[in-house]
Amino acid sequence: MRWYDVSAFYDTLAEIAQQTFSPKEIADQEPTHFLERYVSGLGSPAEIGPVAHLLAGAALPAPQFEALSAAYASALKQFSADGRSFSATISGQATAAAVEELAAACARKGINSLPVLDAWRSYLVRHLTGTVCADTLSAASAGMSFGMTAGSAANEQAYSGTAGAVRYFNENMRTGALPPISGDEAQPAKQEGQAHAAGLCASEECRRLGEQFGGLVLGPIGMAITSEQKSSGDWTAKLKDYLAALASWQSSADPAEGFLWKSRFYQYALGVAPDGQTRDMVLSAFLGWLQLNEYQREHPVEWFYPVNALIVRAFADPLAMKTTVRELRNSADPVIALYAELEQALPRPADRAAPLL
Repeated sequence: MRWYDVSAFYDTLAEIAQQTFSPKEIADQEPTHFLERYVSGLGSPAEIGPVAHLLAGAALPAPQFEALSAAYASALKQFSADGRSFSATISGQATAAAVEELAAACARKGINSLPVLDAWRSYLVRHLTGTVCADTLSAASAGMSFGMTAGSAANEQAYSGTAGAVRYFNENMRTGALPPISGDEAQPAKQEGQAHAAGLCASEECRRLGEQFGGLVLGPIGMAITSEQKSSGDWTAKLKDYLAALASWQSSADPAEGFLWKSRFYQYALGVAPDGQTRDMVLSAFLGWLQLNEYQREHPVEWFYPVNALIVRAFADPLAMKTTVRELRNSADPVIALYAELEQALPRPADRAAPLL
């Protein structure tokens, strides 16, 4: 599973807390109040490590540091994630190392680090004994001793996967006041199926859209449509019909598959549309659908994939697509508008943008 690195956001928060408050605001504990809303509001497993790292480096008096550490431990102890998100959290040891870093910072300041370590242990056990997906369990998980015995070849494996996360805690993080995570505490209560890549269009309407798109690429005798043919009114009319059919399509069978294929169909249209007004028309239609999409509320990460690709595509050639760039920056959706402004202010390097084009 691909994971999102939000550490730059929290690194920026750290700089704001350290550099932007006046002496009076610091005396009034404003930096602590500023950080507290982010520390207490964990909303994604991707935030657990960066927030711990943020706190570990916070230049705060010990009482304020202790209060924020306690707030973090409380939030982590109650935090729950889906099986795949949890597995992504522990696929390496970056998150565990950040929690360990925070515990060490507590110890240096004379603050009890047990609440932080206990919260991490609770986070692991709660998810390890919950519902997991079959493809997140490694073959090594069943045979490893979770760091409570030594000598087997399996125990020499790297700290990775669920078993590695348990080993890392047992061997590196726990103290005498915390028991090791046992094998029973790492056994899932329920195992669900594996993820499968989306296949061909399942619905008849989806297949018809695929055939309709084919008419934009190949002529009647199977020859590729040329650039000159695409400049004709007939081809543009076909494109408009395709966009109209795409806009009206509502997949009722599987919202996730419907969103995936509708995004693909818009992206396919972008791939064949000529530069200029025609491509701007496709991009505007794509943007209009993304702005009104209800899928965003329940699946923000999946929704953002095509949004990100659209922003990169538009800003890759801002002169040719100035209409779309303007629409992105003025979008009624605050997420789209924000990321368009960020792309305008700080364009991504070509090597990071190219894979999305």
